[in-house]
Amino acid sequence: MSSQLQWELIKKSSSFIVKDKKNKAAFSREPNNLRHWHCYKYNGLVNNQAVGVYPGQGNKGVVLVYKKKKNYTPAKSLARVNLPNKDPRKVYRSIRKTLGNMKYRRDLIDPAVRRASIILKRQQKPKTRFLKMIKEKTEKK
Repeated sequence: MSSQLQWELIKKSSSFIVKDKKNKAAFSREPNNLRHWHCYKYNGLVNNQAVGVYPGQGNKGVVLVYKKKKNYTPAKSLARVNLPNKDPRKVYRSIRKTLGNMKYRRDLIDPAVRRASIILKRQQKPKTRFLKMIKEKTEKK
């Protein structure tokens, strides 16, 4: 089946749809949906080329998941790349490099880097800047 036909079937009756009552916007919780918007462009189930970025095991690093080309078995269709959390810039560069070298969808590279940056910021320890400011204030008194 073509991806357009699959999208027409899933569009209104997917179990992953979450609707916001205030803004009347539709979001999606499906895997490999980078923006969590319920639209054809970012849909991870329907598109032949889909990318997902998830936290690594034990909240250390990032895992890049993408669909392989020409693989029709669902269990073998996803490839996973573990990216350790050594330097965020290296993680971003490796995401751009892996997706760029495969000539994957160019419109998914920037959202994948943004998702990785959000995950890496959540994994960082809280900054001690505020603790230092509090210690300085107490020492002055």
